[in-house]
Amino acid sequence: PYDTLRYTWLDTYANLLYKRGRKKEAIIYQKKAVDLSKNKNEADYRELSANLAKMISGEPTWPGN
Repeated sequence: PYDTLRYTWLDTYANLLYKRGRKKEAIIYQKKAVDLSKNKNEADYRELSANLAKMISGEPTWPGN
């Protein structure tokens, strides 16, 4: 469904921003992705939330990052 695509796209975009060093902007988009995934898919919600926490703490979000 559209919501699933939307939050996965936002997650990907946030990760690309983060990887490019645009941390503040990445966190904004990742928060949107987390909000959209809430109550839709528990596994996705947990993964997106974990990525958000990594972004906030400055950790890599992708293996080999």
